[in-house]
Amino acid sequence: TAEDDTIWPMLLARVPSAAPDLQALEADHGRLDPLITAAGDTGVPLARRAPVLAELHELLNAHLDREEATAVPLMREHITPAEWDALTERAIAETGRKRVPTVYSWYASAADDELRAAALATVPKLVRVLFRLFWWPAYQRRARRLYAEYAPASVG
Repeated sequence: TAEDDTIWPMLLARVPSAAPDLQALEADHGRLDPLITAAGDTGVPLARRAPVLAELHELLNAHLDREEATAVPLMREHITPAEWDALTERAIAETGRKRVPTVYSWYASAADDELRAAALATVPKLVRVLFRLFWWPAYQRRARRLYAEYAPASVG
């Protein structure tokens, strides 16, 4: 939601030439939303949700690759640290503080050791300690249970 109603418009106003890329990312969200809803419908047996999960996996990975290639460089260049802090607070409020460890760890699982260390260097020491001692190990245990060989690497 924050991307579609805040980040993309902010970038579009600052970098009008990015419109095609930002519109494609927003269109992806329109295709992802119903898949996320269907994948999360625990009233439907997992076996019947499997094709939806597979489609979600493919589309989400393609979307994230496109986002990393096009939007992230624009965000780094055109969104100020103060604006980013405000977006982070909004994301935490919308996610719910109880889910922050899982979401933070999920993001960290996509990073290599260098990027993960750089990201951790930007947060308060308490968050780094909680991440290393509790959030990340708990996420890894859950990922191993759910995904076996696809579990994220451990933090050094």
